[in-house]
Amino acid sequence: MQRFSLTPRSVFWLRVVLTLATLLFLYAYLASRPDVGPLQLHYDWKYLLAALIALPLWLGLRALKWRALLRTADATVNFRDALRSYLGGLPLGMVTPGRMGEFARGLYLPQPDLRGAKTAGLVLIDSYSDFLTVLAWALPGVWAIWGWPGLAWGLLAAAVFWPLGFWLLAGKQAVQRIPRLRGLRDLLLRFLPEVAAVRGRQYHAALGWSVVAFAVEWLQYVWVVRFMIPDAIPTWELMGVIALVTLLNSFQVTLAGLGIREGLAAFLLFRLGVSPEIAALSAFLFFLVTQAIPALLGLAMKPVASRQAAPQRKLETPLP
Repeated sequence: MQRFSLTPRSVFWLRVVLTLATLLFLYAYLASRPDVGPLQLHYDWKYLLAALIALPLWLGLRALKWRALLRTADATVNFRDALRSYLGGLPLGMVTPGRMGEFARGLYLPQPDLRGAKTAGLVLIDSYSDFLTVLAWALPGVWAIWGWPGLAWGLLAAAVFWPLGFWLLAGKQAVQRIPRLRGLRDLLLRFLPEVAAVRGRQYHAALGWSVVAFAVEWLQYVWVVRFMIPDAIPTWELMGVIALVTLLNSFQVTLAGLGIREGLAAFLLFRLGVSPEIAALSAFLFFLVTQAIPALLGLAMKPVASRQAAPQRKLETPLP
C-alpha cells in the first residue's frame, strides 16, 4: 500500500479543494438567507476609480518600506530594486500558505549577497511588522464590534507581540535547543534575522511606511464599499473591520485567502449593519484591486539571476 506524503504539489491541490469548498459553502449560505433579494447597489464609480488610482501610491509605499529593510543589509538598494523585488514575490505569495512564496523576493534583486537567507530573514521582519501594523489598525474595528472589552483584549495582544526583538531572541534560543535534523537547525538559524536588524533607524522607518501603506489600503476598501452603498458607516469603523478581517486571515489556508476573507467580512460587517451579500462582494472586489492586480504586475518581473545566467550560457557555448 502506497503511503501518502505531503509534497508541495499535494499541498497545492489540497488548498485548491479547500478554496472551492469554502466558496461553495459561502455561496450556499448567502443563497439560503430568507431575506436575500436584489442587492440595492448604486455604483458610484468615482469611488472605484479612486481605489484604482491609489494603487500606484500603495505599491510605492510598500516598496519604500521594503527598501528601508533591505538597506539594513545593503545600502546600495534603490527604490527600483525594492519595487521589482516586492512585485516579483507577490504571485508566489498568493498561492502559498502564509504567503511563504514571498521569501523568493531576493531572486529579483541585483545584489548577489541578497539572494539567500539574509533576504528571507528580512521578509520575515517585513511580514511580522505588517502583522503589528494590522493589529494596531484593527483596534477601531474591535472596539466597534465588541466595545471596550474587545479593545482591552486588542491592546493586550498588541503589548504582547510588539517587542519583535524579544521574540527573535526567543526564537533563536528555541531553535538552538532542537536536534540538528540533517542541517535543519543550522538552516533555521541562518534564516532568522539578527536582533540588531529591528533596533535601527531603518527598521523604525519601515514601520512608519507600513502604517501609511495600510492607511491607503484601508481607504481603498472604504472606497470599494462606498462604490456600492451610500455613506452609512463611519470610515474609521470600516477601516478597522477590514484590518480585523486581514488579521484573522493572516495565514492563508485557501488560495489567496479566497472564501475565508469574504466569509469573515460577511460575519463582521453584518454587526455594523452591512448585509452579508454586500460585505462578501466588497471583500472580493477589494481583493481584486489590492492583491490580484499587483500580482499580475509581478508576473512581468523576471528573476535577476535568470537574466544574468543567459549571457553566461551563451559565452560557454563552444565555437563551431
